[in-house]
Amino acid sequence: MNNKTKRYGTDRQKILDNMVRPMEYTKIGTESNYNPEDIERESKALKWIDLKTGMSLPMVQGDGINTIIKEFKLPKVSKIAIHGGIHCQRAGESFNAGLYGILAHYRNETRELYFADEGCEIVPLGSRVKRYISEAKF
Repeated sequence: MNNKTKRYGTDRQKILDNMVRPMEYTKIGTESNYNPEDIERESKALKWIDLKTGMSLPMVQGDGINTIIKEFKLPKVSKIAIHGGIHCQRAGESFNAGLYGILAHYRNETRELYFADEGCEIVPLGSRVKRYISEAKF
């Protein structure tokens, strides 16, 4: 048994799956009164679909996701998720905003990004690093 096998074991996928980091919340999402527990719960309920060229989405959600990808300059987006809503209470009003998830692949990591669509604006809520590539070298 060599040093790498002792250090990492033999199940590479198990090691990679354990590299998930905790959710990192944005300041603007917190200031917009989105509860971190709600973000965590609803992000886990998302149903991810592969992003394909020419795929059809409802106009508002598709435009919102395209805007996010362009404005945040997200590289190599491979999956998206659209969820019915995430609860927010602001200025005495309670409402549900749409929740989007985007899986983007950066040079050194893969990151899930979460956004709330309030109709007139999209609020970045947080992100979760799924995998650090540099840590995955064997």
